[in-house]
Amino acid sequence: MVKLSVQTAFAENTFLKPSLLEYYETLPAYQSPHVSLVEGIKQRAREEMVPIISDDVFCFLSQLVLTKSPKRILEVGVGGCYSTLAMLENFNGDDFISLEVSDQAIMKAMELRDEYDVLKQAQFVFCNALDYLAEAPKESFDLIFVDIQKKHYETILKYSEEWLSPRGLIVFDNLFFSGHVCGTAETDKGQERKSEIIRRFNENFLSCEFLTTAIYPIGDGLGFGVKRP
Repeated sequence: MVKLSVQTAFAENTFLKPSLLEYYETLPAYQSPHVSLVEGIKQRAREEMVPIISDDVFCFLSQLVLTKSPKRILEVGVGGCYSTLAMLENFNGDDFISLEVSDQAIMKAMELRDEYDVLKQAQFVFCNALDYLAEAPKESFDLIFVDIQKKHYETILKYSEEWLSPRGLIVFDNLFFSGHVCGTAETDKGQERKSEIIRRFNENFLSCEFLTTAIYPIGDGLGFGVKRP
């Protein structure tokens, strides 16, 4: 079961009273047509501590592909294959390329692809994403989803102008860093360094000249950019 987060734009006076939130929890949640695969991926992620997207990001990506109908999708970071499934369940395009630097993640993704038809359109590529993208044709992708080490986000953003097709979309996950970006979570020195990287990225992302951008309170903070014509 996947349910969208109920968030406001952090307004001081919100109409989302506790009683309304309680009512929302009684409404039916989004149900993926691939329940067994969803539960299998989530169970493995819990057991092996594999980071995956949140359920509301899953729903967002699935519906984004349904409405946008991208012909070519690039996923930067396979992880547990949960975001892969989210985008593929409504994908009717030509190419779906997923890049991953972990050989174990690639092997598991290929095993899942052999078992589940919904994943068969995915081309899993074992590589350094930045090396791969340095050789990618310009204006190659209609949708790029990024969920890798945050220190690489700035480079991905810098060069995405070349990789995105006109009015193409780029989506970055985890821009709130579990609350560390604003000090609402306990933070050590290592996390503070990562927080500063993400805070700097968020500022650059929102002021990007070739994208129309926003950061939405979906999951752990979802950056959404549309390439300007």
